[in-house]
Amino acid sequence: MKSLGFKRVSSLLEKEWGGISEQDLLDKLKALSDGHPDENIVIFKDDESNVIVFDTVEFEIESGGFKQIKGPFFKRKNERE
Repeated sequence: MKSLGFKRVSSLLEKEWGGISEQDLLDKLKALSDGHPDENIVIFKDDESNVIVFDTVEFEIESGGFKQIKGPFFKRKNERE
C-alpha cells in the first residue's frame, strides 16, 4: 500500500512530467542521481515490465513516453515470482 505522501508526490510528477519522452525521463532521473553521487542510485529499464526503475521506484512507459509512477519495483518483482 502506498503512503499518502508517496501518492501526492507521484501525482505531482505525473502532472509535471506526464508524456515526456523516455529519453527525457532518463535524462531527468540521471541528473537527479548525479546530484547525489554518494547514494549510488541505480537507474535501468526493465523491458519486461515496460518501466524505468529509479532506485526502487517504477516509472511506467507507454507509447515511448512517461505515463505514471507505479511504486516499489523490487517488491513487485518478488511478488511476481
